[in-house]
Amino acid sequence: MQDPAATELRLPQASVEALRAAVEEAQRDPASLDRHANAVREVIYRLDQGTLRVAEKGSTGWTIHGWIQQAINLFFSLAQSEVYAAGDLRFFDKIPPKRPAGDFRVVPPGVVRYGAHVEKGAIVMPGYVNIGARVGAGSMVDTWATVGSCAQVGRGVHLSGGVGLGGVLEPPGARPVIIEDGACDQGNDPGAQRGDPRHAPAELSGGRVPDAVRADHRHPHAEHRPQDVAKLCAPGLRSPGLMDVAARTLQLCEIRSPVGEEAEIAAYVARETGGERIGNAVVCGAVSGARPTVLLAGHLDTVPLQEGDFPARRENGRVYGRGASDMKGALAVMIELWKRLDRGPLPLDLVLLFYDREEGPIAQNGLRAALEKRPDLRRASFALCLEPTDLSLQVGCCGSMHATLTFHGRSAHSARPWQGENAIHKAGALLSHLAAQPPQEVRIGELLYREVMTVTRIEGFTGRNVVPARCDLNLNFRFAPGRSVEEAEAEVQALARRFGAIATVTDRAPSGPVILDNALLQELRALTAAPLEAKQAWTDVAQLAQAGIPAANFGPGEQAQAHQHGESCPEEALHRAYAMLERFLREAVP
Repeated sequence: MQDPAATELRLPQASVEALRAAVEEAQRDPASLDRHANAVREVIYRLDQGTLRVAEKGSTGWTIHGWIQQAINLFFSLAQSEVYAAGDLRFFDKIPPKRPAGDFRVVPPGVVRYGAHVEKGAIVMPGYVNIGARVGAGSMVDTWATVGSCAQVGRGVHLSGGVGLGGVLEPPGARPVIIEDGACDQGNDPGAQRGDPRHAPAELSGGRVPDAVRADHRHPHAEHRPQDVAKLCAPGLRSPGLMDVAARTLQLCEIRSPVGEEAEIAAYVARETGGERIGNAVVCGAVSGARPTVLLAGHLDTVPLQEGDFPARRENGRVYGRGASDMKGALAVMIELWKRLDRGPLPLDLVLLFYDREEGPIAQNGLRAALEKRPDLRRASFALCLEPTDLSLQVGCCGSMHATLTFHGRSAHSARPWQGENAIHKAGALLSHLAAQPPQEVRIGELLYREVMTVTRIEGFTGRNVVPARCDLNLNFRFAPGRSVEEAEAEVQALARRFGAIATVTDRAPSGPVILDNALLQELRALTAAPLEAKQAWTDVAQLAQAGIPAANFGPGEQAQAHQHGESCPEEALHRAYAMLERFLREAVP
């Protein structure tokens, strides 16, 4: 492991002004990051040592150093993931745990990340202090409490068990949670714990620290991607007969359910949840209208099976099997939420929709058929597709269009090609054009989408000694939210005409709208601090939107594992997804 605090990797003599200039240049010009890597590491080292801090209080109030937040974000690009330990806990993280110098105490499996500063006499019980945070002398971070990136905890503060102080790194200058000296735990009044999140103060100078401090009802911006986060505290089982989410995932992975063969897994889900079976879909609950309804949606099918998918297994903290990440781990979370939660007192109604044939053509997708059979679902206030997102909240989705572009030529003997016209060669200009095109960036609010056209298949074979008279290309166009299917098709047709081809659209999937202003989406962000990202793919949020249901993507699966040989999902991510969704369902303020 490369020690980021090593002197040769830093700039110990650099002034604060020089460090700031280097960080800001690296932020403006990512190509310069290698040149300024040591400056970034120096900033993180000084945060770790306490000579720099993100938020400082002066005579006129608090100053937030946005350039230091930028440095933390840049540091993740320089770091490499490693396996670390905290007591018996093993976890995969880009940032090593901080090395206590004997002046504060960390009780395993508590973790303080390098780049956080903890003053003398502070105690961190089995909890978590993130990079850029600061904990004052004599303070207690109690069991399973968390201090997010850049949060400031003063001296003599007691964060009671389970408290979560959200982190904030973006946009630069965004105000973190700040708790001033002497704010103490003074009891178990549930009203004081929860409070009204819309009026939670940015600074607490005394009294009890709420379970979720959300300054001025701000919405946490993406600290970093969840694969960069060391996550702790799997939820316990609440009553006999319930199953750990990883064990549930394993059972689901043991059921073969490639697209079109979902009957067995649909029967399993209906049996375990008591849900209504609609063909090979299952619905749990109904939209009553008495409370806002959250719909959790997940597909039962997987891509075609590959060698090694069975038997499914648990090994080294992961569940292995076809669909583990896409998306049987998410189905397990849905089932366990349904079985464990006492839904009566929740501020929201919960409905689950398990459906079939998502991995095939959109015309055969089972979501639309299920919504037609259960029109009440269209009145849901908010939906989450639990597609693999690495625990990020991914908003909107790109539309997807497939078209066959046909080039016509004239056949001839391959020994005398001048007597014909090679259709494959005619397609060459289009292929060269596409290869030279960079992705077209489309910004919507704080999110960045990329429009791309890619050839995924080519056919032109008549015989190996025959000049081909026809060449067919499959063109896949991924287009950003805000562009209609009709506009996308017009662009494909124009491209085909330009290069002498005939375009036949074979599959149309609309883009999904970006719903950043949805109140329940904002509640989910505030309660979980899930990083916010653009969905650079197509998902069923588009079909849900067409049905009038605002939707986003959130799930425990790893995007890099989807459809892969040897597919797997981390067990810790499954537990984390359950905990995040449970908190949202219990604590959201509609």
